[in-house]
Amino acid sequence: MINSPPIIRFCLVLFIFLSIGSPAQKNYGQLTTTANNNFSGTNPSEVLVIVNKAVENLYGLGRKYCELHNIPHSNMILLDIPARELIDGQWVEVLRNNEIIYDLTPADMSNHSWRYFKKNILEPVKNHLRTNHLNGEPLADKIKYMVIFKGVPYKIAPYNEYSYIDDGSRTAVSVDALLSIAFQNDSPGFDILSLFASPHAWQPNPYYNIDLDYSGDHKFRSNYYQNTSGIKLSYLVSRIDGVNYEAVSSLIERNLIRDLSGNNIFVLDYHDSTSYQGKFHAADDAYKAAFRLNQLGYDFIYEKTNRRLYKFDKKVVGYMSSGKHAGMPIKTPYIMRDSGTVFAAGSVVSTVESFSAFFADSIGAVLSRQDNMAVVTEYMDAGFSGGAGNSYEPFTSSIVSDSIFFPAYASGYNLVDAAYMAMPYSGFRNVVYGDPFMHISLGKQTINHESELSDTLLFGRSDCGTGNDLKTGR
Repeated sequence: MINSPPIIRFCLVLFIFLSIGSPAQKNYGQLTTTANNNFSGTNPSEVLVIVNKAVENLYGLGRKYCELHNIPHSNMILLDIPARELIDGQWVEVLRNNEIIYDLTPADMSNHSWRYFKKNILEPVKNHLRTNHLNGEPLADKIKYMVIFKGVPYKIAPYNEYSYIDDGSRTAVSVDALLSIAFQNDSPGFDILSLFASPHAWQPNPYYNIDLDYSGDHKFRSNYYQNTSGIKLSYLVSRIDGVNYEAVSSLIERNLIRDLSGNNIFVLDYHDSTSYQGKFHAADDAYKAAFRLNQLGYDFIYEKTNRRLYKFDKKVVGYMSSGKHAGMPIKTPYIMRDSGTVFAAGSVVSTVESFSAFFADSIGAVLSRQDNMAVVTEYMDAGFSGGAGNSYEPFTSSIVSDSIFFPAYASGYNLVDAAYMAMPYSGFRNVVYGDPFMHISLGKQTINHESELSDTLLFGRSDCGTGNDLKTGR
């Protein structure tokens, strides 16, 4: 369950807002792009690909991804992931198809699993970044994004594999979240183990809600944004994962296509009549998301009733829901495969549920589903391109805010930038699925040929290289 007191109530402005009618007129086209026509603003040389060596030898997913996105060979690291390791006389194992670093200590909360992470994931990545160069520059200074592939563990359980609804400290965490703050280049003595069991609120995300007016001026810069505790956001870490390895291979190919037409909708399926501890957060977040999308001129559906939404007139590019709390179908993605729903290339999902990333592999659906909640990879298997979820109980204070995630994504930020902008705290339990090449509109960037962008949704100001200024497509 997501725990929070009521935050912000709906106000009378809602009546005015719902009376606005259709969003501002947009310049819609049907343009899609591929990896060879990259308008994401992400340079392939800025991406580090992290794979499990044993899995890579079987499936070659990392190599496939690098080739399709023109990522240099030096930007992929193959990790040796031991199935088990003895630390201080206690066994730490990697369980459930390489998903969980699990401390087998029967009755003691310890940092053994964190130490496994440090030795077998963090230190090899650090060494790779330090010893490899691109055009004479160390990768540590070049990289902005890390993309982790299925087969590399993504959760750390320091005591027991359960929800951690009674523990708001930084103990059970996601590997990705921890990696994002583990490289404090300006503090040589920093040790990630020093954060074990610290309150999650001690590390606010310095990138959170960084662009209030969606100017496009805050594309991520590595080791730049620093919080009040002196911790910098090292790199943005996301994951290419799925219910099985075949699904990941398919996802890599599917996500080469990006729909930049803007002729899609965000679905904000908040159920006002339901009652659960995160209800008021969901209510406020859905309302703000609708208001901001309306300001940007992006189409959306804002639904407060218990009516279940399955079919839409346009392709769905974003979906938020109260999920299981709203009585949605148990153990299944709530926009069903057989409903006729069409998902736009680049579509994302983020539900207001505690355990939306409790597992990724289909084996988890059998062994470890929490509270009958669906997970993001099941939505991706149904057609979504990515999204954001929670590996353990996040508490309402730390879940991704869709009222920031969706508008930032709609305004031209790539999927990973947008998701991290919406993340209140660093190094805790959030998981982002997708990659930094995924985007659904063009923000502020330099473009060589104006003709490439005809009938394309644009936000902000873009330098076309010809002295012409392409303004918003609204």
